[in-house]
Amino acid sequence: MKNKPVKCSQTAFTLLETLVVVAICAMVAAGVSLGVTQAINDSKGRECSANLATIEGAKDEFSRDNPGVALTSLEQLKPYLRYGVPTCPAGGVYANVLDLNARCSCSLGTGNKPGFHSLAQP
Repeated sequence: MKNKPVKCSQTAFTLLETLVVVAICAMVAAGVSLGVTQAINDSKGRECSANLATIEGAKDEFSRDNPGVALTSLEQLKPYLRYGVPTCPAGGVYANVLDLNARCSCSLGTGNKPGFHSLAQP
């Protein structure tokens, strides 16, 4: 008995074509992840800036309500901060919180990007 050859009419992708598609998908995924990471960092910077403005507002209210009284603890500011003492969402540390004569600043503040972890407008 003779075996008859079977004709296959199916076509398939070659290994090279598959690798090209995978490489393109990897590049697109890398670009998207970089964009998302930058957007997250920018939003943390804006939130930090808003937190600093909130603290400054609380310090101003405290100094108007208590003229001549110095801030010695965060407990004195808590009545002026509706949701408690804010913290930097990116893990920075706020300086000059208790100093009524100096503006608050974040340890992650940068001079080359206004509005990012600073009181400057973005």
